[in-house]
Amino acid sequence: MSAIIVEDGTGIADANAYAGLAAADAYLVRRGLWPETPIVETDGTDDEPPTAAPDASMVAAKEAAIIRAADALNVLFWKGETRSPLSLMAWPRSGVEVDGRKLPIDAVPLAVVRANMELAALIYNGTADPLAPVERGGKVISKSESYAEGNVDVIGGDSKSYSVTYSEAAPVETYLPAVYGILRPYLRAIPGQSGSVVGRVVRG
Repeated sequence: MSAIIVEDGTGIADANAYAGLAAADAYLVRRGLWPETPIVETDGTDDEPPTAAPDASMVAAKEAAIIRAADALNVLFWKGETRSPLSLMAWPRSGVEVDGRKLPIDAVPLAVVRANMELAALIYNGTADPLAPVERGGKVISKSESYAEGNVDVIGGDSKSYSVTYSEAAPVETYLPAVYGILRPYLRAIPGQSGSVVGRVVRG
């Protein structure tokens, strides 16, 4: 029995993910982001014939990664409001407007589903831990802008640079284009580009 219960937009009480394993495999394997689950054959006995089934340990690891990725998505700063204050899932939501159009309140955007799968691959491969403890919350000490004309700093120059100074104990923020890039229209703030931790910033 699968450990994953997919939220389909209807507000399933015990949902824990936005994508199922079959969908994640179809999306991630063809992109080379995680391996295809091998079929493992077992030896038969006098009473039981040989069987063949997907490798149970890999299935469990993939499902855990999908669920953990959904956990990380659920703590981001989304537009709108959850339909139920008792739900731990961030979607479905009401009051979300993208490109001047309001989203239906009984749907999970495809971008959220894909972000769940992309982030699951990063977790599965050990690339990132999106819910790791973050010391001092990546606190910003200062921000500055400068303008330059050629190699000389001048007011009103033709090029602009922007820098942020963090606390020495602050973690390094990582912007994940495959995850946060596609979620940009739905978020109030973007992890790795906001100067502070939004929910939890992924640390690679």
